[in-house]
Amino acid sequence: MERYRMYDKLEKEKFKREILPFYISLIFFVFPIYGIIAGIYKFYVLWLTIGGILSYVYLVHGKSRFFLAIAWICLLAYISYLTLYVAPPNILFMFYPTNIMIWKFNDKLISVRFISFFMVINSCLFYIIFLSKYPDKVSILIFYTLCFGTFFIQRKVKELDEIKNERLRHNAYINALLAENERNRISRDLHDTLGHIFVTLKVKSELAVKLIERGNIKEAEKELSDIAEISKKSMAETRAIVTDLRFRTVSDVLKNIGDVLDGAGISHSMSINDDLDNYSSTIQGQVSMILQEGVNNIIKHSNAKNVKIILSTDKIKHDKKIHIIIEDDGVGFSKITGEELMSLRERVSLRNGEIKIIHQKNPTKIKASLRIENMEKEEKLKKLEFGGET
Repeated sequence: MERYRMYDKLEKEKFKREILPFYISLIFFVFPIYGIIAGIYKFYVLWLTIGGILSYVYLVHGKSRFFLAIAWICLLAYISYLTLYVAPPNILFMFYPTNIMIWKFNDKLISVRFISFFMVINSCLFYIIFLSKYPDKVSILIFYTLCFGTFFIQRKVKELDEIKNERLRHNAYINALLAENERNRISRDLHDTLGHIFVTLKVKSELAVKLIERGNIKEAEKELSDIAEISKKSMAETRAIVTDLRFRTVSDVLKNIGDVLDGAGISHSMSINDDLDNYSSTIQGQVSMILQEGVNNIIKHSNAKNVKIILSTDKIKHDKKIHIIIEDDGVGFSKITGEELMSLRERVSLRNGEIKIIHQKNPTKIKASLRIENMEKEEKLKKLEFGGET
């Protein structure tokens, strides 16, 4: 029952998103109907209008290629007749075929539907401008421009929508890959650490039971003591695993970043001139955060094909710094306003660091610098506070 409710919900959302806009536009068919009621148009136009509406609705829902072609011809014929023989301003109804081409069939410029539409609307325009005696030809040119303008604007909107959806799908894939890598890492840690411990505990507990049954109490006590010691050790190792879930070394993060970039089809190179794994967890955490967020921004927004990461350290007097340079060949920044990379800027500034956009495009290069001394002092204070509490 729950499955059916979910299916109904999805169908309603699909209707609102994909079908409802087609039905809302049907309201414009009220104009020829009003013309009939007001006596401006002859009554037979009502039957033509009903045929036009049915053709349009079939184009929205139809599946048969043959009947879709018939409905398309009928719709163009209806609009052409209204334009040429009833009232030239009805050329505005050409926006109905543009809606169908863009949002239903996603037609390209070289397609049967677009070519037929192009021929019909231009034939109508040619007749009105050069062959008919209709006085207000400027308005017809404006309506003609609106129809074509609507087509190309909607086409651009559709393309941007498809790019956005593709990016969302790509980001979902990257997130799934990150989650899969994390699950695999946790699985390996649990298997390597706890698996051996549980086997040992099982063997020793069975041995202790047998020793007790034989009356060898001293040996049994020794085995039970070992079990207690192993249990204590396993608790410490379990805590270490839990801690490790929250903290990974810079090397682990770089390996994970490499996997993600590979999955995204982006070539990459990494250059490191210091063993950052030897630094404190606070420093490694900050470096890892900058690396992950910087690379995520590249994957989501830059359309880059190549990425270069450089990690280096230097010491000027008593001020030691870590420098992180991330470079890519993507679209870059159109202009620098100071509002870019706000999330990274806020995080880095909390550690008295700085982040700069060295080059805005071709290639795009950002550089983050963190002061090591400040973070090491902060971590020592935290450890002292923690020690004082315990």
